[in-house]
Amino acid sequence: MKKVFTLLVLAVTLMLTSCEEYDGKQTPIKLDKSELTFPSVGGEQTVTAVNYNSWWISGGYEDYDHTKNEYTNYVYPTSTDGEDACTYDLLDGGWYYVVVPDKGESNQVLISVSENNTSNPRYATITMRNRNAFTNISIQQE
Repeated sequence: MKKVFTLLVLAVTLMLTSCEEYDGKQTPIKLDKSELTFPSVGGEQTVTAVNYNSWWISGGYEDYDHTKNEYTNYVYPTSTDGEDACTYDLLDGGWYYVVVPDKGESNQVLISVSENNTSNPRYATITMRNRNAFTNISIQQE
């Protein structure tokens, strides 16, 4: 009986630590700042998840067209651990670049923006997640 109980505990632990989605609600991710403004010369800023120890990138986009119900320039994240990884810690949006340090085992995200040589401001949204908890970080550049 003790062996059966041990195996059951092990199976539940493996299920909870797998890449699969979790059921139920999670506490929303709280940020130290959710809107970043960059000068036209570019730069780098850090955002911290206040109530989670780790998170990963869900995606990024430059605009959302409500009439077509689709994103403009949607970018899928990648992982330093390869395409079969559970978490995604890199995002290259062309003019913006996002990385979660320590292969996604950090509660920070570094967002860098290249120089804007146009006369138009640029806008993007980065979606971050931890299991079923999501949040957005808005970036704009002069």
